[in-house]
Amino acid sequence: MAAMPINKGYFTVQFFYNADDYGLSKQSTESINKCIDMGLIDAISLMCGGKDICNAFDVLKNKYAKSVIITVHLNLFDGKCSAKKEDVSSLSDGGGFFKLNLFKLWYAVNISRKKEEIKNQIFIEFCAQIDFFILHFPKMPIRIDGHQHIHAMPALLDVIEKLINKYQISYVRTPIENNYKFQTSPVKKLKGLFRRYLLKKWGLSLKSLLEKYKIKTSDYFIGSALSCDMNYEYLDYVYKKISDKKGLAEIMLHPWSANEFNLIMSKDFQRLKNCE
Repeated sequence: MAAMPINKGYFTVQFFYNADDYGLSKQSTESINKCIDMGLIDAISLMCGGKDICNAFDVLKNKYAKSVIITVHLNLFDGKCSAKKEDVSSLSDGGGFFKLNLFKLWYAVNISRKKEEIKNQIFIEFCAQIDFFILHFPKMPIRIDGHQHIHAMPALLDVIEKLINKYQISYVRTPIENNYKFQTSPVKKLKGLFRRYLLKKWGLSLKSLLEKYKIKTSDYFIGSALSCDMNYEYLDYVYKKISDKKGLAEIMLHPWSANEFNLIMSKDFQRLKNCE
């Protein structure tokens, strides 16, 4: 596994930049590959079931396995299920493609009369995704996060606990972002504030579970308020807020987003990342 990045310069906190949705699509994979080639990304979240997942696995194994940290991006929404479709019929259609969205998933695991059965199917699917990762990278530590942060959904904490008891999981993302100021359009700001509030609430419950099992997570998380729309001003502001702290800071990015890809390629971003 790639070593955890250590920043140069005056920062005490240890930052690492994680690119989500590797394997979601050809565009997503290629955008992240460009970032890795330039040394601008420290970790990637590998999305089992994505349209480009087979190519993504091949590229990682042949080129990038020693260059970046790899996390399993648990997925219930995009692409095909990794388990047998008959074992996860509540999650997928007749062709084995996922059929739920975030709202339908929330209803299924909180209100549906079949919620325990559905949660068992989710466990089966998550196991299939982790097993697929282990098959390709048997010696790598198992790290997990979730597409749209589903791994942090309170109703699925018992599923995550079952995964913890089955696998030797070394790291889990907790999407707890502090109340940093940010500027964007009024509509995006309202959505960002709500998303940050909700994920922080979810993340705190997940963090309690991780503390019980002494599983590592970040001390700081950046990316929920401006998901897919991160900007340099916000990153610079957050760096200054936490640069004198101690601990680990995960910065979530989505290079398939034109805004974030352009940010990553900018000289300002590269100076900030390298602490020049």
